[in-house]
Amino acid sequence: MEVGIKENLEKINQQKVILSTYTDVQVCLQLLVQKGIASREEVATMREKVNSQDKYKVLWDTINEREKIFKQYQSNPEQYLKDMFQAKLDGKI
Repeated sequence: MEVGIKENLEKINQQKVILSTYTDVQVCLQLLVQKGIASREEVATMREKVNSQDKYKVLWDTINEREKIFKQYQSNPEQYLKDMFQAKLDGKI
């Protein structure tokens, strides 16, 4: 039971860090736009430019691929259970 509690507390901490970072970024972007330093269009263009850089593109592609897989599993939970069982038998998990 203690292991589950510890893991869940770590996940909560990670979520707090992500939300805090997201909030800080939004504050910075809103200040840049409010102060006329950058427009919303410039921010959107730069976001696309950064996301297309190799180090970010690889991460986005990986996340999108995982999302696609789990959406498929969501519509076919039986396949998910079969795949998890096979991975366990193969020693992958």
